[in-house]
Amino acid sequence: MQHLYKPSSNNFNLIRLVAALFVVLTHSFDIPGNGLNEPLRYLFGIDFPFSYLGLSTFFLISGFLITQSWVRQNSFKQFVLNRLLRIIPGLAVVIVLTILVYGPMLTTLPLGAYFGNIETYTYLKNILIIQTQGHLPGVFTNIYRGPINGSIWTLPYEVLFYLCVPFASGVLFRTKLRSFVTVLALLSAAYWMLVNHDVANMYSSKLNIYRGSFVLFGGFFAVGSVFYTYHEKIAFRKDYFWSILLGYIILISFGNIILIRLSSPFVLGYLVFCLALWPSKLSTFGKNMDLSYGIYIYAYPLQIMVIYYFHVQNPWISLLIVLSLVIPLALSSWYFVEKPALKLRRGLKMHQAKRPFEVTPELNG
Repeated sequence: MQHLYKPSSNNFNLIRLVAALFVVLTHSFDIPGNGLNEPLRYLFGIDFPFSYLGLSTFFLISGFLITQSWVRQNSFKQFVLNRLLRIIPGLAVVIVLTILVYGPMLTTLPLGAYFGNIETYTYLKNILIIQTQGHLPGVFTNIYRGPINGSIWTLPYEVLFYLCVPFASGVLFRTKLRSFVTVLALLSAAYWMLVNHDVANMYSSKLNIYRGSFVLFGGFFAVGSVFYTYHEKIAFRKDYFWSILLGYIILISFGNIILIRLSSPFVLGYLVFCLALWPSKLSTFGKNMDLSYGIYIYAYPLQIMVIYYFHVQNPWISLLIVLSLVIPLALSSWYFVEKPALKLRRGLKMHQAKRPFEVTPELNG
């Protein structure tokens, strides 16, 4: 898989874009309460939506690229700075726009009451990621009980996994074998939590995470990390790819959710990273542009507005409307917020680390 690192022949940005669209697709059905008709749920008759594939793909790729980023750094401070500059600027802008534009436009309260309510300003704590607030005063309080931005709930997991990488590699697990054992331990814990549903649903208000989701996503992130660790030893073969894909579809059709979730990190990991290096004319897609994060953080509030404010209940029509709105926002986020932040972090480098492999800077997570 070493040729994966050639900027001209990887498909990471394209895959992440598709993953973001998968999440938006599922939300188009879930938000208006039509979740059972979501295409994959309807097809297989189990809770296996496109958003599961999308989020799993995000965490797999994140595990791979964040581990790579840590290996390329010899400064913990620089590593943390890079991660913060990748996530916080785009998130901060969407939070501020939600407060100043989205909230005033949709709140049922007078503007004076809206801006006089303390919850309008405590919504800013979403920028800190670890503690999140779902609602703004008077915004859809009587017709929609979910959060205004139902996508950012995964960001606390992402940040915690970022911190796990230097800790695991620098303190506990210095060998590749131990990294592999770590993944097995995570999956064992995932199995235990899936069987003990009460434990899986335990919520930690201090960290704003569900422990079961932490282990579930952690399994994908850890497998992505292992794929990076063993990248020179993993064989890519088309017959393996198609055989594994067919076996995975058959497994899903049997409907055993426990087996599906236990196998998914490894199976999806292989499939995703094979696609990431699959030679194609699309390999240069998004070489200098990553819209996946912008789509992910902007789409959900737009979906609520389209579905409940403009009363577009058909999920396919609402999806098309939202995409026509969110893609320009994602482009603006990339060119005016995220990309300048990437340049800023390169300008603030504390120490020039040795770079063992070549990869586009935008793919560092």
